Order: sequence, then structure tokens, then C-alpha cells
Amino acid sequence: MSHAHTGGQAPNQASSGRQTGAAAHTRTDHSQGTHIAASHLTSHTRHGGIRLATAPDRPTRRVLPSHEDEVRQLWNEHLNAPFPRRLGGVEIAGVEMVLLDADIAGCVQTWLSNRGGRLDEQRKEILRSCLNEADRVLPLLQDGGEREYYERLRRLARLALG
Repeated sequence: MSHAHTGGQAPNQASSGRQTGAAAHTRTDHSQGTHIAASHLTSHTRHGGIRLATAPDRPTRRVLPSHEDEVRQLWNEHLNAPFPRRLGGVEIAGVEMVLLDADIAGCVQTWLSNRGGRLDEQRKEILRSCLNEADRVLPLLQDGGEREYYERLRRLARLALG
């Protein structure tokens, strides 16, 4: 049995009689005896369970969120997340958890008010210190919600530092 395929047909269409490429996107108006290009809608309809479509004539650009957009999204998530109740007034590995939250939040809020811009050296140093503290406490947090809350804060601090 030969596995050779006829030209112009996809391997799974070789014996189906279906055409691919430009031929699949034209139709013949038999009453007029002319070929008419299929409409965009027609070229994207299902044919026997197989969707036929042509590639775009130029690459599709994927739009990525900006750095500031990413911080704003995480910040909104943070504002909508409740503070982990168990950690109020709790110190872990020498880190006061409420203060870690407040310090990062204050610096991120300043960063955002500067239009995703600059932080003064004092706030940068605060964020660096907070990152070190977060690195110490995160492995010690057993509760998934607590860990998620502080991982998001850590990510915010990292993004604000640039």
C-alpha cells in the first residue's frame, strides 16, 4: 500500500476529495459558470467536522500587559484579599507580619501614584528589606491562603523595585 499523497491535499484529506489552500476557498456558481471567492465567513465554516481557515496575511501581535498594568492588577487583587486573620499581631522568624504587609503596601501605593514610576532611595531600601523578610517567612507559612497573600506582596515588591 502506497502512502504517497496527491499534491495540494493534506494527508488526512487525500482520499476525501476535499481541496485545501486557495482552491478550498473558492466556489463555482454553476448557473453563471464562474468562480467566486468565498466570503470570510464561508472560509471559516465547518466542513465535515474539519475547520478550514487560511493563515493571516501578517503575524498576529500578542499584546502583553505593561509592567504598570501587571502591578495594578496584582494591587487590585491584594486590595480585595482579606488579611489572614491568624497573622494579625503575629511575628514569624522575627518579622511582624502586619508591618511587612503595611510596608510593602505603602511603597507599592507610592510607586503607583508616581504612574508606575520612581521610588526614592528610602522606599527602595524598605522594599529590599521587605523582600529579605518575605523570603524568610514564606517557607514557614503552612496555610495556602496566607502563603498566597504574602507571595503576592512579595511579587508586588519585586515589580516595584524594577
